[in-house]
Amino acid sequence: MPTDDAGRHLIDTDEVARRLGVRTETVYAYVSRGRLHPIPVEGERRSHFDPAEVDALAARAVRPRSRRRPLEIETAVTSIAATGHRYRGLDAATLSRERSFEEVADWLWTGRWPDDAPCWTVEPKLARAARVALDALDPQLARPIDRLRLALGAASAADPWRFDLSAGSVTASARSAIAATVLALPLVGDEADSMRMAARLWVRTTAAPATPELVDVVDAALVLLADHELAGSTFAARIAASFGADLGSVLGAALGPFAGPRHGAMSIAVEELLAGVEAHGAEPALAHWLSRHDEVPGLGHPLYPDGDPRAAELLGRLREVVDGPELAAAEALIDSCARRGLPPPNVDLAIGALSRSTAMAPGAAQAIFAVARTAGWTAHALEEYGRPSRLRPRARYVGVTEAVPEPVPEPDELR
Repeated sequence: MPTDDAGRHLIDTDEVARRLGVRTETVYAYVSRGRLHPIPVEGERRSHFDPAEVDALAARAVRPRSRRRPLEIETAVTSIAATGHRYRGLDAATLSRERSFEEVADWLWTGRWPDDAPCWTVEPKLARAARVALDALDPQLARPIDRLRLALGAASAADPWRFDLSAGSVTASARSAIAATVLALPLVGDEADSMRMAARLWVRTTAAPATPELVDVVDAALVLLADHELAGSTFAARIAASFGADLGSVLGAALGPFAGPRHGAMSIAVEELLAGVEAHGAEPALAHWLSRHDEVPGLGHPLYPDGDPRAAELLGRLREVVDGPELAAAEALIDSCARRGLPPPNVDLAIGALSRSTAMAPGAAQAIFAVARTAGWTAHALEEYGRPSRLRPRARYVGVTEAVPEPVPEPDELR
């Protein structure tokens, strides 16, 4: 256990989070607000803290969270280590440089590579159903994720084979539903010549001219985000699939938690923060953000204590093809956070930087994330379809053992 100059034993960030009953990101927020003070230790990269200061802060907490072992589900789809994640044993970052999103989706679903470059065709009636559904939305109010959710639901409902849960039928439905959903989004730029999902997404998220290099970065983002083991949205997808729900219902179930601010919608907060950095500079924007929020969006990940490899890969790819004030703003924010002892960026900040530096519409980063993750949700659904049991967790009841009902007033007492 490391010590400071006075010989006091110090604890690391993970132990601080455990004692406070919070996430590691919240620990860094406490640091930025001056509620905790990191103590440098020679030869150590991670922050360390005085346990007495931590315990004093914990004593002021209203109710620390209990830490229980999470539910574990066996899967052969994705594994996660501190150095990165793998799809069926293959490094995702390497795949993002060598394979297209469509190829990686097939690998996640079947464990085999397609013989030819995949071309996801669209059943005309599915595309028509998705477009009709989107016509009902107010274009001024609907976000990209709203359009995706509605289009996906309509396309899935129009699929006559949706109740066939055999592997071949499910993967065919997934390809058609994803393609129909993307094609139903309104064009912002000129229609893409390419059939790749990345190219089709580009012209529906930004009016900036597409180049092969930029489309490749979007494709890399799709690959890196295609799955991440048992995230909340994936757990919801697996529960629905374990009860025999059709793929459209499974994807709809997954989009529920995904829409939340602590999952897919985190990139919206990142876009808002980066816009502030572009307008006012990193330090003023960061200070203003922390005056209103407990956490900085797009920083840290509990599964990657030394930094999110997905963010490092995507930001590295982005630096190779983009050079402008928007990317410079993201770099300035990362540097400012690092100087204050805050954690390194995660993939939410990386896709937010991609969105801002390519003039994409607000919310585009979340839409890219959602399209990517449909591949993983489908892979996990396929696993559940092949299992005989249902996912039925049990609750640990903490209420009163026997409630005493309030007496019902007699009629004359009501007068």
